[in-house]
Amino acid sequence: MDDEFEKRFRTRSVRDLANVMELFADLRRDMPLQLIRTFLMVAADPGRPFKDYGKRLGISQSSMSRHMAELAEWGQRGNDPLHLIESFEDPEERRRKCARLTPKGEQTRDRLVDLLGGDRGD
Repeated sequence: MDDEFEKRFRTRSVRDLANVMELFADLRRDMPLQLIRTFLMVAADPGRPFKDYGKRLGISQSSMSRHMAELAEWGQRGNDPLHLIESFEDPEERRRKCARLTPKGEQTRDRLVDLLGGDRGD
């Protein structure tokens, strides 16, 4: 890569990342990185048990449940719920909860993909 192209590429990449962070800030100004990571994990691989996402992110099941609560319809620690994910009963193991995106979560995922110039896979 020539220097000018590399500089433009890096500048665009940083700008894209800033736009992604702004999208999450629009949802909640002080959204923690852990919630962003959890949302991205569900967006990338919906329908998995909470426990699987927690293992992938290296966090405890109780922490994962709190993150899911904040991203879902319940809210947490005085924050309004984000309504980005919903939980459902695992059809194979009724005691286990799984997560998928809500329509608002799908819109958020699609905006992220658009910001990054990717393919939605529709």
